Formats: sequence, structure tokens, C-alpha cells
Amino acid sequence: MKLLEFLDKLKLAHDVPNYYCNKFPKNCGYYDGSRFSFDCWNLVKAILGGWTDNRTVGYYVSPKNFPTGDCDGYHLLMQCTNRSKDFSQLKQAGTYLYISDRGHEHAGVYVGDFQYQNETFNVVECTSDWASKVQYTYVNDKGERFLYKGGSKGRSWTDYGLLPWVEYDSIPQPLPNPTPQPTPSPVLETPFGIDVSNWQKGFDLQGAVNEGFSVVIAKAGGAECGYFQDKSFENFYQQAKMKGIKIGAYYYGNAFSCEDAVVEANHFISYLKGKDIKHVYYDVEGKMLNQGYTHLTDIIKTFCQTMINAGYACGVYTSESQFNSRFDDKQLSAFPHWVAKYSKNQPNLKSGNKVEIWQYGGSVNYIRTPKVAGRVVDQDFFYQQWSDAPVLVSVPVVVPTVAEKSIDQLAVEVLAGLHGNGIARKIALGKRYEEVQQRVNEIVEQRKQKGKTHIVVKDDTLSSIAKRYNTTVDALVKANGIPNKNKIYIGQEIKIV
Repeated sequence: MKLLEFLDKLKLAHDVPNYYCNKFPKNCGYYDGSRFSFDCWNLVKAILGGWTDNRTVGYYVSPKNFPTGDCDGYHLLMQCTNRSKDFSQLKQAGTYLYISDRGHEHAGVYVGDFQYQNETFNVVECTSDWASKVQYTYVNDKGERFLYKGGSKGRSWTDYGLLPWVEYDSIPQPLPNPTPQPTPSPVLETPFGIDVSNWQKGFDLQGAVNEGFSVVIAKAGGAECGYFQDKSFENFYQQAKMKGIKIGAYYYGNAFSCEDAVVEANHFISYLKGKDIKHVYYDVEGKMLNQGYTHLTDIIKTFCQTMINAGYACGVYTSESQFNSRFDDKQLSAFPHWVAKYSKNQPNLKSGNKVEIWQYGGSVNYIRTPKVAGRVVDQDFFYQQWSDAPVLVSVPVVVPTVAEKSIDQLAVEVLAGLHGNGIARKIALGKRYEEVQQRVNEIVEQRKQKGKTHIVVKDDTLSSIAKRYNTTVDALVKANGIPNKNKIYIGQEIKIV
């Protein structure tokens, strides 16, 4: 198996929900309809055995299909070459790592570098029961492990080696860096750009300009943990305008219906108003990928068309593997494609759609150094320059109309603030206004009788609700049986205690 294929499949495993569960056989990638099951070294063996996220219930890779055979993590290490305990020499992406600690053995794969608080760590991808997912952890040159985002130190790695079934000699060699411009220029003949969010808080865009980057795409907000504006969006926007840098924006999606997509688009638009931004992107990753193929396609189309109707040129961002497997990309040909693929090889979309932007590297970068002006930043190549007057397109989308929704559904939307007030609400609801308003009044009265409650509206979080009612997040979680304190929904009723 070629190294890039091995790393791409490891990344694919990282993007799907995983759980550690001993009741299923070892040596498998088992799918129960919602999540996969791996343990650490069987994750590696399943990938070598041809695992793909085909989402087939009961998917199982037999031990006879593994190049490693039916072996544990230690014997997997023993089949590696170039074994060593000197982690200061760990430099080869795709290296198998092992912890030799009786009763607490563990395995992972080194995938690249990452900078955290001015210290460089090697990134290791593995799976673990405590996190219930395939995850990133970090290791320094002493083999010491740090949990996700540089948290407390865990048990140290003890050994590493090269898997004999991976073609490490096919490692892509870095290409020359983009030529730094002696005089900052807002437009390059073949533009390079970066994309930033609050993870790059305090980053000076002038440093990127000095290294030849001429475009920035900033995160405006998202819905992955309630609706929120990215804390650094305003700063990056003001920097870009002052320095004459072309700027676009993206929104991290979490929609599970076409209605959700419209709400997210309107939330995005609220942060773009008054700004000189025309090129925007819908970031399709995370939990929202775990839904039906056709359904997800409709959600993406709905979001993009809503943005286009508001006067923005809207495209789609996700990885090459997701474009090729999670939705019907042939239906998205009208929208610009921003494709993530950390490789020296350009993205190849099975749909035949054109790639407008290639995100070629972040913490792992085969084209140039991962750092821009001393900071690790995602980097992008633009195959064409943005037009100041982008072409707006139209594609068929299926969005339930007011006439098609139930009275209860519309009442909840009104209580969530989605149809405005007064005359605006009457216009939005049309002939159904009286009927919906009557139901709204009934719900309000019922809730008064039940006791104090709060109806979640745009930009609410449990923290803001707790502060407003002088209570705590933990009390709200317990009283309302909320499984994830970072995820509440517009229209949700929160009992105040």
C-alpha cells in the first residue's frame, strides 16, 4: 500500500464516529448503523486490510485479509523495520508507534507536525476508549504523549518502526516554497492563500503577505457547538481590508435538515452584512457527514442557494474523500469547490467537477513548510482568481415552504424568532398567520403554567442561558436531560432551575 493511501484512509477513519467496544471481535472495522468499532492496532490492521467507510451494517475484515495476520500490537511492532526508541529521530510520516506497558499497551501512527504554545509536537493518530473516537494526540522528542490540544501528559511511547506493507519510498518530496515577494502585493499571477479562524488568534496577516500569500479565507462562524461568531473574524476582516488582501469567509455547518441549512445560512449572512465579502464557503465536515447521501446533498444545495439568493458566490469545502463518497457531488457542479488534500498530488474528484481551491496543507504539508510567519496555518492554492463581480447561479433545491409545514412546526419557528415580529411575521406566514399565532399563544400559555422555561433562539448557549437566569450549566443539563452541553437547538425548551 502506498503511503499516501495509508494516510488518507487513516484520515477517513478519523472523520467517522468510533467507539471502543470489546463485545465485538477483534481485527475488525465493525459498523452497527451509526458508529464504527476499532481498537488501536486493529485500526492500523483494518486499514492495511482494505478498510473503507462504506457504512455497511456489520462490515467486518477477516484476520486472513490482514497483511499482519491475527496479531497484537507488540507482534505488529516486531514485523516493523527500522525499530527504534529514539523519538528525537521520529521524522517519517506513517511510522507505527507502540507503548510497551504491561496491561496498558497502546499503538498509533505518526502523521506530521503541529505547533502548540510555541512548542513543536509530532502528531500521532490513534484510537482510545476514553475519547470514544479516532483522535489526534501529540508526542515530543522524548516520546512523551500529550492529549488533544496539548493537554495533560499521558503515558510515553516506547518504540516505533516502519510497517513493511507500506511503501515509504513513495513519500512526496517538498516542492519549492512560494516565492516571497519583496514588496507586498495583493494579487499574484498564481495566487496562494491561507484560511484562518480563532485557532490563529493574534496572527498578523502582514507576515503571510510578506511570504507571498495574497488571499485569506476567514471563519465567520459556525453551528458545531450552538450558533456562534468566530471570535477572530472581525480582526481578520479589518486586517485584510487595511492591507489590501482579498478576503472570503466560511461557515462551519452542522445542519441535519434543509430547514437547518436555511437557518445556518441566515446566521452566516448576519455576520457578513456591511462587509466587502462576496466569496463564501460552506464547511461540510464533522457530525453532519453522518446522514443520508441524498439528504446531505439537498442540505448543501439549500445552504448554498440561500447564500446565492442573498447575493454571495457560495462554494463547498470538505476533503477529497468526502467529496467522493458522502454526497452526490455531480449535483453540486454549480458551486465552487474548495478541496482539502494534504499531498503533493492535486485533488481528483470522481464527479469530474472542477477544483477552484486546493487546501494542500496544514499541520501536515508536503508542498512547503507548515508555518507561515512562524505559525502553523492551513494553506491553499487558487486555480483561478476571484472575480469582483462573481457569477451567481441557481440550482433546484427542495425547501419546505410555509404552506407545507405543520402548524406546530411553524409555531416553534415563530417562538425561535425565525419569522420576525408584527407586520414582518404576517407577511412571512401569509394566510396561515392567524392559525399559527393562535398556536403560539397556546404554547406560551402552557409553558407559563408549567413554570419558568426558556426557548432557545439564535446565538443562545447553555452558558448564556445560565448566566441570564442566575443558574449553572450543570444544573440545566441535569434538569433537562441534555446529553451534550455544547449542543442545543433553536426552538428547544429549557427548564430553568
